[in-house]
This record gives sequence, C-alpha cells and structure tokens, in this order.
Amino acid sequence: MLQNYLKTKLFFLLCFTFFACDNPKEKAQTAQKITPKYAKGFSTEYIDGYKVLTVHQAWKSANNSEVKPIRYVLLKKGQVAPESLSDVIKVQVPIQKIICLSTTHAPMIDLLGESEKIVGFSGSKYISNLTIRKQINLGKIQEVGRESGINLELILNLQPDVVIAYAMNENDNSYQQLLRAGLTVALNSEYLEETPLGMAEWLKFTAAFLDKETLADSIFNEIEKNYLETSQLVKNQANKPSVFLNIPYGNIWYMAGGRSFAARLLADAGADYVLAKDTTNGSMPMSIEAVFQQAHKADFWLNVSDFKNIQALRNADSRFAEFEAVKKGNIFNNNKKANENGGIEYWELGVARPDIVLKDLVKIFYPEVLPQHESYFYIKLE
Repeated sequence: MLQNYLKTKLFFLLCFTFFACDNPKEKAQTAQKITPKYAKGFSTEYIDGYKVLTVHQAWKSANNSEVKPIRYVLLKKGQVAPESLSDVIKVQVPIQKIICLSTTHAPMIDLLGESEKIVGFSGSKYISNLTIRKQINLGKIQEVGRESGINLELILNLQPDVVIAYAMNENDNSYQQLLRAGLTVALNSEYLEETPLGMAEWLKFTAAFLDKETLADSIFNEIEKNYLETSQLVKNQANKPSVFLNIPYGNIWYMAGGRSFAARLLADAGADYVLAKDTTNGSMPMSIEAVFQQAHKADFWLNVSDFKNIQALRNADSRFAEFEAVKKGNIFNNNKKANENGGIEYWELGVARPDIVLKDLVKIFYPEVLPQHESYFYIKLE
C-alpha cells in the first residue's frame, strides 16, 4: 500500500549576492537566498520583487552535475522576468487552480487554507481530509487518473495554473505527458528527503506558489517545535527497544534503509532500528530469510500493511510466528485512520505532520513518557 500513497526555510540562512544581467544596461539585482533548515531538495531566492524557486533534485537519479536543477520564476500579475531568467519556468502567483498527483500534497495545501483551489486529484478516493473529501463529494474536485493512466484531456479542460506532481525519473510517463501538453508542472520531490522534518518543510515549496510563505513559516515552526520537544523526551533512554518494519510482497521484503526518513523517525522516537547502520536512502529489497536474520529478536514490528490482527499475520506465513515481536504481541499498524476506500491517513497527513507520528511512536515504545497522548495514526494488533 506504500506504493499507492507514495508515489512530503524556518530558521532562515540569509545571504546576499549580486546577479549579473545579460543586458549590460540592466542594473545588478540584489538577491536574498533562503535555504531550508532541513529540506535539501529546494531553495528560494527573492529578487527585486519576484522570487525564483529551485528544485535541486527532481528525482532520485538527478543528483549529478549533468542534470540541471529545475527553476521556477514566480511573478505577480504585471511583473516581467528579466531576460537573464529566460531558462526558467514562469508562473503567475498566487496560483488559483491546482491539480495534485499525490495524496501527500493534499494536507500541505489544506494547512495553508487553500484547499478550495484544488480542482483535480490523482487517487481522490483515497483522500481522508474532511475539507477536501467534501469538495470531492460535491464534484468540485475531479479524479484525473493515476500514474500512466492520467486523463490528460480532463486535466487540460480543468485549466490548472500548476500541476503539483512527482517524477521517479526524467522519462516518467505522466510527467512527460504533462510537459508535452504545455502544462506547468511543479515537481515536488519531498520523497527524496532523508529526514521527517525535511519532508514536512516542503510545505514552504507549496506556499511559494500561493504567496503564503509567512503562514508556512509559522506552521512549520510549530511542527518543528513539537517534534524536537518530543524527541528530547526519549533522547537519553538507556534501554532502547529494537524495531523492524513492513511486510513482504511475494518473496521480497522492502525494508526502509538506514538513511531513510522512516529510520530517522525511529531513532528520534528512541528506538533501535534493526537496519540503522545501513546507508541506503529509501527502501531496499530483501529476502524474507535475510529480514528474519536481522529482526527475529526485535521487540516491535510496525507497519504491517492491511493486516488487522496477529492471527491473520500467522496465517499469511508460518514463519512470522517465529518473530519475537509476534510472540510478545508487539505489533502496531499505521492504519488506525482509514476511509471506506482503503485510504490510510498516515500516508497523507503523516508527511506534513511528522510531529504527530513521532508522538505515536514514543507512545508505543515508552507509554509512560506521554501518558496523555492518544495515538492518532497507530493501532495495536490483537
């Protein structure tokens, strides 16, 4: 189910630089570059009344010098970009009509109070957000298809100012279709971030298109504060519980790499992830036998897809009964909030609100630390 939902600037670092213009008669422009505190994938420059938004790594393989960053110049009505910015994508802001191609984009737009600007969604039936769900039910948000099956004709008829999308590589079929149709595509590569706060900070990327940067800063400040305070509560725990994640699909078990956002969440929750020493960002395929070797003595097992009880897990594979976490009954799933279509809110809101996820995890591992917290995303399997 992760694939379905997968496809996620507060403490400002200010530096002043001067940009030379192609036209020598133009005056040098003063630019204020704002680098996010946690997110590595984007940055913003404010240049004489307009802004340039740069996506430094649009997809996983775009991390070498041969792949140019994608740049957007965001202009108010009536503004004209200088000739020196001829290589950028021009967008008039604030944008009025948005199409989203990932469920993780929904809560960020909603947090900014702009959900009424969404006119199209990919996988809309999986959305749990009540405000957006109401718009879908009223027909104000259209389903535009999924992945390679996007409805390009409908998207064009909706006339979006921007399609917020993600791409797995430069030849991603949906991405290329949108470009060929002349649509403005804002590539959100939050999924490449290695930290939960880095993913959540892409809220500011979305805010730039809506002229809501100040609000985004305020919201993110609160998320960061909550997250760091929660992590501090368990920072010095002596006996950390060991944890492993996910379930196999067929004979392949996709485990989160040691440098993934999931591994960082577990570390910040005071847990000892079984693959913490691994250096992979993202998921890594493993055999069931290899996972058993690493995790059979682990204290907790999390994120077990759509399994609703421990007996169902045992029935799925007899080897599961040999995990110590199964014997102890320490199995927790992130599907406490699920809608009638199988949409799980964890894969929607969890990216934007890692502070809530972290509190859930601390509650699981150290229930005495947050006695008043009621788990939002996680539920214990019986």
